[in-house]
Amino acid sequence: MWLAATGNAFDPAGHGMTCRAWLERISEVATARLRQNKASRTPPPVRPVRDRQLCRAVVAELRVTAPALMGASTLPKLVDCLEHVVTGADADLGMRLLLRALKAHSVPVPSGQYRRLLALGWQFGLPPGAVHDGLAISWPPVSTASRYGVNGDFGFSGLARQFTAGWHYRTPREAVAAAVKADGYERPPGSEAAVLLEDIRRLLDPACPMTRSPCCGWRQRTAVTASTGSASAAGSGWSRSPKCARST
Repeated sequence: MWLAATGNAFDPAGHGMTCRAWLERISEVATARLRQNKASRTPPPVRPVRDRQLCRAVVAELRVTAPALMGASTLPKLVDCLEHVVTGADADLGMRLLLRALKAHSVPVPSGQYRRLLALGWQFGLPPGAVHDGLAISWPPVSTASRYGVNGDFGFSGLARQFTAGWHYRTPREAVAAAVKADGYERPPGSEAAVLLEDIRRLLDPACPMTRSPCCGWRQRTAVTASTGSASAAGSGWSRSPKCARST
């Protein structure tokens, strides 16, 4: 189990220990650290998660990904060991070890299963990053038609918010570069860039009245009344901080 979770990067046997001895060493270090806190000298009680519904849900996801996981791992009993952890030890730990094994072996996870894992993680109290970060998710193509997974403002109006929240700490280009990376945990990478680009194309459409003076709407959204300056978006002001731009 440990070898699967670490991608065979650290084998206790190579350091003269059995897996059980390795776990006992970890326990010794954790206990010593805990005892440094006078209010927590006694370790908290172990409360394994053995809810039948949660166990079945984790096992179901394990079995869905079992063929790909076994194809990527050299450990023949990996899936059986993971299932034993889920059903016999702790479903929460089994869920996290399943995720770690998938990440360590770069097993592709379809977006539909990823969303199920994300929802299952919420039931265990796992933050989205514990599921998402490092997982090889097979995302569908980017689409602007769906707003699934959007939290808060987005697109051009969301970008305007970036510039009202202390944008002077970055150059204009850096602020936009940061905004287009705000895909969150539930959207394919590049989703925010696609939405922003769609908004910009709408505004630059010759049939749009805003095309004649697009900065009017921008100033209203960012509560900026001062001129944006004479430098064009393609000029040097695009990559300069406001302080530098004003000093020229």
